[in-house]
Amino acid sequence: MSLTSRDVLNTEFPEKRKGYDGEEVDRFLDRVAARMAELEQERDNLRARVDELERAQAEQPAAESTAEAQAGVADASEQSRLIERALVRAEQIADQTIADAEEEAERLRQEARTEADQVLERARHEADQLRQRVEEEVARERAATREGVERVRRAIAELRQFRDDYRDQVRAVVAEQLTALDRAGDVPDLPESIEQLGDLHVGGDSRGGDRERTPDDPPEPPSEAAERTPSGAPDEGAQLSPQEASALSAELWGPPTGLEEPDDQQR
Repeated sequence: MSLTSRDVLNTEFPEKRKGYDGEEVDRFLDRVAARMAELEQERDNLRARVDELERAQAEQPAAESTAEAQAGVADASEQSRLIERALVRAEQIADQTIADAEEEAERLRQEARTEADQVLERARHEADQLRQRVEEEVARERAATREGVERVRRAIAELRQFRDDYRDQVRAVVAEQLTALDRAGDVPDLPESIEQLGDLHVGGDSRGGDRERTPDDPPEPPSEAAERTPSGAPDEGAQLSPQEASALSAELWGPPTGLEEPDDQQR
């Protein structure tokens, strides 16, 4: 490849993070271009000198100028060969410098691509790990939520069963009392055993003795009522008057409207 001093001066290289110092390369190329310019000038001068000698030789007589012309031509030819070798050497140095710069630029591009691929792979791996941890945490939270919901549902079912059992026992007691009233008619004096029916309203408190229950007190579980009334119903000798039975029914179910089951909205 033929190079001139102008080609060397106008050559530019891409900038990279690593490689040769750009300023040092520019200074070296400036020196190469300056030296090539000097050699080119000397070559042109020698060529002009050769042309001048050739013209002088043509004008002088052949016998007088032959030796001088040959000596001048030989000297000019030797200098021209030296200049040509110097130019060839300068071109080789310039070509090698450009080749080295291009090789270094390609190496840096390859390193940059490799590093970018590694960073991308690490980012993908970390993202996969984070997504997996988030999914596991969400699964644990969902399982805990489902377990809590199931516990609440079981508790609600147990409460509903307790409510139904308690209502059935109360209804049984009231029905038996009403049946006893239908059979016996008016009862002149109620025995003290009617207090057994009060077990639905008055419970023995192990911590503070017997006390009268209030409307705000929660209903007692059927097991406690059964302990006080083993048969689940009042003693056969305990009977209520119509007024007391009506008052008991009103207390349990409100105004006397029969023994229908309360509306679902009141439950």
